[in-house]
Amino acid sequence: MIKLSKKVSFFLILISGFGLVISLLNSDFEKSNKLQELILEASLPLVFLIAGVNFMYIYINHLKKEGKFK
Repeated sequence: MIKLSKKVSFFLILISGFGLVISLLNSDFEKSNKLQELILEASLPLVFLIAGVNFMYIYINHLKKEGKFK
């Protein structure tokens, strides 16, 4: 497993959030093509997936420090 610090995981979440905002701002809903629609539909779950994985990684490391997780 890749070990990421809290700052790195925060910046990954931040970058993915900025990517979502930029893709929403660049999209023209009247003239959007299929690729833009696919990117817009896939970007929000991707942000939540990255955030969830980073949260679980931080939580497991917290449990390891307390000795509750081997």
